[in-house]
Amino acid sequence: RPVNNLMDMRIRLGTQLGAFFCRPRKISCLLFCSFVLSLIFCLFEFNWDYLSGTSPYWRTPRGLVGGSYADISTAWSGYENFVHDAWRLPLFNVPKLGAPGGINIIFTDSIPILAMCGRLIYLATGITFNPFGWWTAGCFVASGMSLTLLVAVRGPRELGPAMTATVCGLCMPALMARYGHLALMAQWEIIIAFVLYFQLQQPRPSKWNTAAAILFCAVALWTHVYIFVMVLSVLVAGILQAAANRRISLWHGITGLAVLALIVCTMVGVSGYLFTGQPVEDAGFGVFSTNLMSSFVPQLSGLFPLIGGKIIDATGGQYEGFCYLGAGTLLMIISTLPILPSLLARSARKHAILVSMLVAFTVFAVSNQIFFGYWRLATIPLPPFLMHMASVFRSSGRFMWPQIYLLTAAAIVAVPAFYGRAAGGRLLLIAAFLQFADTSPLRNALAARVADAGEPPLPEVLWTAAIRRHSLIRILPPLYCLGPEIGFARFSAVELDLLASHENVAINTVVAARHIESCNTSDIAPLAAGELRVYMLATPDAGAMSVPAKDCATSDRLAVCSLALNPAELSALSAP
Repeated sequence: RPVNNLMDMRIRLGTQLGAFFCRPRKISCLLFCSFVLSLIFCLFEFNWDYLSGTSPYWRTPRGLVGGSYADISTAWSGYENFVHDAWRLPLFNVPKLGAPGGINIIFTDSIPILAMCGRLIYLATGITFNPFGWWTAGCFVASGMSLTLLVAVRGPRELGPAMTATVCGLCMPALMARYGHLALMAQWEIIIAFVLYFQLQQPRPSKWNTAAAILFCAVALWTHVYIFVMVLSVLVAGILQAAANRRISLWHGITGLAVLALIVCTMVGVSGYLFTGQPVEDAGFGVFSTNLMSSFVPQLSGLFPLIGGKIIDATGGQYEGFCYLGAGTLLMIISTLPILPSLLARSARKHAILVSMLVAFTVFAVSNQIFFGYWRLATIPLPPFLMHMASVFRSSGRFMWPQIYLLTAAAIVAVPAFYGRAAGGRLLLIAAFLQFADTSPLRNALAARVADAGEPPLPEVLWTAAIRRHSLIRILPPLYCLGPEIGFARFSAVELDLLASHENVAINTVVAARHIESCNTSDIAPLAAGELRVYMLATPDAGAMSVPAKDCATSDRLAVCSLALNPAELSALSAP
């Protein structure tokens, strides 16, 4: 009898839990639960000082993604220069960064929409703050909530699928490994684009759906150009597909596309996207691609550490195309193989334009250098004009992001459709646990990185006090001329860039996309009043520079010159 009572209790408990997770809910309820779960995740990953921008981490911020030694600092310096600047056209040009020519903060990945909010707050209150901690946490919360919304729009509105979608959105390896390129962590915008796409396919969609799609394209344009192209492609496909399926009238579709084109073209011109000042290099396409094994072979995995703490990278740049789905998503895909292909095939017939666009994205992400693991399968020669066009978006591997998020949502929807609510709910919870456990190395690496207070290469207090007494910092050679080695010279130049932006002082160099600097240091004008000149001597071209004997102090790494500082102060700055 006690055994039977215990079994009865377990059965009743299982039934009640099953009913709790499988009961249909309102979307608002699902999103609230997703928000709470995402908030708990962020509280474990990020401490308060990091979020508020006061942590020692922000003295020398570093990311996880390859080559991100300067990305966060540069984004922050562009943000601060814009916040303190006056209104001008193009809107996001700042003259003090990369002086005297200046730079557009679009190309420093400073998240223009965030910079615009920062300037408005500064004008209203006089307060400048570091928003990038909140931005990072917000991107994780938005990723979990947006994937939950996408699943609720296309599938069962129950807690089981919703919580699994939240965990998969939070623990998407391609999102976590992206930390360092802060603008590109806004992958949730791609998911919202899919939500708007499917809303446009509803019978008699409201004109507000089209208006929301147009407005959202504007938000994506002021986030990052790669995100914008993906969002724009999905939403244009949505308008075209809705017109083709007669969900909206042809006139409605043409009007929507025309208004979208007008707004985008106006914003592109006003923002300064077309005024790079430099030609596009025909290099990088085929290097920063995705590997054919990237989505399905465990990498940086906590459950299947097959290749250690590495990703499959046959070119040295395929970290850009890292798109491992995670063990939980792979379990859902494998377990629904009897139904998932037919489900996708039916969707392909209804959404032919979207599918064609996603196939094109996949081909572009793989590029003309096709790798399966470390084996080169083929090299497809392209005409020079095609290589030039492709090099505009040379990090083509990023264009796998829409596919992995849509495939994850489709797998979550397919599980209860194939196994039923009860069994499907249990499988979804197992998948969520596996996804969370599989990304433990990435979660731990992220938490450790944002808690790490790295030591700056230069004494911050001394240099800050010196920078305040000048109106221009000139680094010789400029940052892009310091050689390929990422060492003291590059770290110091990046730190000076950030310190100058804190004090609203002009600097002659900057890390930016589509930006080329002159490496000729032979015709530099004599030292001017208000100029703090720094010669980087630990560089390959140091021998070609002539350091003045007067008003300078020299060590084995630096030479510092100024008319406003006395010899003792100069010696303190140049000391190793």
